[in-house]
Amino acid sequence: MAENYLGEILKNAKQRLFRVGISTWALDAEIILAYILDLRKEQLITHDNYVLSPKQLEDFEAAVEKRLNFMPVQYIIKKAEFMGLDFYVDSHVLIPRADTEMLVEAAMDYMKASEAQTLLDICTGSGAIAISLAKYCPGLVKITASDISAKALAVAHVNAVDNGVAEKIEFEESNLLENITGLFDIIVSNPPYIREADIKELSANVAAYEPFIALSGGEDGLFFYRKLAEECGFYLNQNGRIFLEIGYDQAESVTEIFFDQGFCRISLIKDLAGLDRTLIFGKNI
Repeated sequence: MAENYLGEILKNAKQRLFRVGISTWALDAEIILAYILDLRKEQLITHDNYVLSPKQLEDFEAAVEKRLNFMPVQYIIKKAEFMGLDFYVDSHVLIPRADTEMLVEAAMDYMKASEAQTLLDICTGSGAIAISLAKYCPGLVKITASDISAKALAVAHVNAVDNGVAEKIEFEESNLLENITGLFDIIVSNPPYIREADIKELSANVAAYEPFIALSGGEDGLFFYRKLAEECGFYLNQNGRIFLEIGYDQAESVTEIFFDQGFCRISLIKDLAGLDRTLIFGKNI
C-alpha cells in the first residue's frame, strides 16, 4: 500500500508535527525516521520508495507520537551532538546545548595559552564538557568530573567510553565539591541556574522532560553560584581559572557573588544570540 512507502510516511509525519506547532517539524521527522531505519538523514532522499516493515512502521509511529507530545528529539533517538562529538542522552541528564560550546572553547583557549594540566568539571551531567576537553586537549593529565546524580555519572561514563577518553577521566559522585580532593588549574561548571518559579514557564520539551534537579538554581537561580564561590577557592591553583555558564541576565549578580569571595572577573563571553553566557574568574592576587 502506498501509505507504507517511506516518502508518504515521512510526509504524513511532517504534517502532523507541523499542525501541533513544532517549528522544526521537517527536520525532526527526518531525524527520527533516519534513526529508526539506521540511515543517514541525507539517504532518505534516495529511499522514497522504500517500504517500511510493520515493525519499522510501528517504531516510527511510536517515536513520532513522543515528539507530538513534545519530547525532545535527542531523548527519542538517545543522542545529541556537542563539539562535533556524539553523546548518549536520556532523562537523567540535560541535553547539551550549542551555547555551552562557548565555555568549552574558552577553556581550550586558556589551556593553549597556559600550562594548565588539571581540570575539574562540576555538575558534569552527560559529561559533554569534560569529555570534549579530554578529547581535544591532550595536555590535560588529570580530569575529574563530578555530579550528585549516580545515574547521570553512569551516562557520562558511557559517553567517555564511546568517545575514547574513559581512561583520562575520573568520575566522582559528589554534592558539588563535597567528595573532591586536590588542586586544579581549571574548574568548569554548567550548574543549574533557572529560577524555580520560571521552570514551569519553559518550553514544554524542557519543563516536562529534562531533569528538574539539573535545571533548578533555587528561588533566585543563584544558589549554586554562591556555593561554588564559597568552595572553589580551596580547590583552585593560584593562577587557575574558573569557567562558568550563566543565565542571560545573571552576569552582574554572579560577578558580585564571586567578587565577595575574593575572585576577580577575567572575562564575560556572549553566546550565539549575543546574550551573556560564560564568565571566567581568577583568584584576586
